Formats: sequence, C-alpha cells, structure tokens
Amino acid sequence: MAAPWPPAERAWLKTAAEGLPQEAFERVVAAAFGRDVAALRRWAVEDVDFATVTTDTCDKLASAVWREERVARARPLPPVSEETTTTTPAPRQRPAALPPV
Repeated sequence: MAAPWPPAERAWLKTAAEGLPQEAFERVVAAAFGRDVAALRRWAVEDVDFATVTTDTCDKLASAVWREERVARARPLPPVSEETTTTTPAPRQRPAALPPV
C-alpha cells in the first residue's frame, strides 16, 4: 500500500489542477474517477475534495495532472504569420519629391 499523501502535497496537487484548462481537468477527473463519473457533469477543481480523497486517487490525480502538463508543453506553438517571419527588410522608398517653393 502506498504512503498517505500529506496535506502539503495534497495542496500542491490542488494548485497544479487549478492551473489546467477546463477540458484538461475533466480528462484528469476521467483518469482518476473513471469516465462514467466524469460524464455526469462538468467538473471544476472545487468539486474535488483533495483533503479527503484516498491515497490511490491522489496517485491517479497526480499522474493525470502530470500527463496533461506534459501534453500542454509538447503542443506546437501556433503558426506565425508570414508578415512577422520576413527576414529581409522592405525596400527603402525614395521620399516623395518636395513641391517647388
């Protein structure tokens, strides 16, 4: 049997879960509690009592949170428009001729 999760680690787990987007947290709930429970409603961090869940559930929650964090870091950055990736400067334009005085 795994060692119980101390309150400080449970608080850390809750903080880490709070940093996830809604969709990611719902995947965490599905991983920890099962898809049937996750499908019952939209879950928020406040819906999970991190202070009283079992050690086994804490292990599952932590594993799922870490997986979501890794996935978030591995996602490619959004494409950058071609206008901002141009490496050659625009050609200089000659100033317009001044009107005669």
